[in-house]
Amino acid sequence: MKELLRLLRSAADTLEPFSRQIRANTRVWDGEKYAPPKKFQEPDPYALMWFAILRTAAELLERQNDVTDAQLNYLRDMFRGSMGTLLDFSLDKHQWGKEAEDANHKLHFIAVELLEHIDSITRSRRAAQQV
Repeated sequence: MKELLRLLRSAADTLEPFSRQIRANTRVWDGEKYAPPKKFQEPDPYALMWFAILRTAAELLERQNDVTDAQLNYLRDMFRGSMGTLLDFSLDKHQWGKEAEDANHKLHFIAVELLEHIDSITRSRRAAQQV
């Protein structure tokens, strides 16, 4: 369960910078203090959607002792490689530049890890039931 939560949070953290709205009256952390922004930003709507989904999933699962089979199936559907899943998502490199390219690679890696971890949990449960 800890690894599942870590991966969900890691994906959400990767998307967080692209889900922010930064306007004229916003202060942003510059590494030392909150300061006026160097540039304004509208959030990427899909990054914002995935950020909210991932963060909510992690927060809900954190309140449980274990993940259910139905929850594992739901999560598997969120991350597998078909249209509309996290593996299908990518940030626009023309809009966000190198940051998007780096985030896309990281998200792809995390989504694959999430799928492998979910499948591992499922296999372990099936093996335990057969014993």
